[in-house]
Amino acid sequence: MSADAPFTFVKCRYWYDSFLDFWRMVEVNDFPWCYVDQIDVGTETTYLIPTINGEFRPHIDNHRNERKNCSLVWWNLERQDHADLGDLDNYLDAVWVSCHTYYEILKPNGKTLFVPMGSDARIGTNADDLPKRYDFIHLSYLTHRRSCVIDHLPLSQPDRGQDLWDDEEIQQRRDDNAWTGSVLDTNGARRPESCGRRHEALCSSRFMLSIRQDELPMQEPIRIAIAAAYALPFVSEHVPDPWPLVPRTHYFDLPYAEITTQFPQIARYTDSREIGYNLWELYTQKMPFAKNVQQGWERLKAAQAEGRCRLQW
Repeated sequence: MSADAPFTFVKCRYWYDSFLDFWRMVEVNDFPWCYVDQIDVGTETTYLIPTINGEFRPHIDNHRNERKNCSLVWWNLERQDHADLGDLDNYLDAVWVSCHTYYEILKPNGKTLFVPMGSDARIGTNADDLPKRYDFIHLSYLTHRRSCVIDHLPLSQPDRGQDLWDDEEIQQRRDDNAWTGSVLDTNGARRPESCGRRHEALCSSRFMLSIRQDELPMQEPIRIAIAAAYALPFVSEHVPDPWPLVPRTHYFDLPYAEITTQFPQIARYTDSREIGYNLWELYTQKMPFAKNVQQGWERLKAAQAEGRCRLQW
């Protein structure tokens, strides 16, 4: 893909560390992008907007007196438990979601399309070059709900020959679990750093552990994309509809209340690396990010030909 793609990604001026890897996938595929305040509603293109904050609505409102030729699509990677888009219904042509459970919730609004995120192997380059120093990495803020699990994972017992959860590694493990890796560029905007301690921590981890910040039963597509790129066995809190992922083939699916007991058993499961490579193959070879974006755009155009997913003003 190159800058002549029929879509343009839209980036906020405010940098969100949690979207670091999303923008790395945009970058390695040479997809065009612009900032929110550079959206030109008169251009015949599709704008793909992964984050909507206070920058978006005022810019669109300032241009409502112009002829609208573009399509405005929110690639919704957030979480909500209802189909109502609120005032965003008057700003968007369509919504993409990458969690099938979430898609079923949002589908009644008539604007939602399911587009798997996939991944890109290039963001996990050299993932096998380092020894596995860390038992797992979770790349999340330690909310109370997450801490209730992570703080109670059983430590290893060296006299039994188990190397999981070494007491001396606990503080190091937590230090390496933040969404780090962004620096200021020459224009003062935050941009992703291609390598460093965060990349090293991912390469040095045996598992990716995903515990949701709340009880909404939805996947976390960016974390799955990272795990896929690094071929990390992905351990997730239970999701009702994980399609296209298959439990015990592409990832491990555990009830929240059983993670502290079942995760240590999984850590000793002999095929755990195979699970990681199955996810890598599915999301970087069969369903990569670039292919999914193109197919999502084609799905959008088909819906618009049917008279759906088109906002008029």
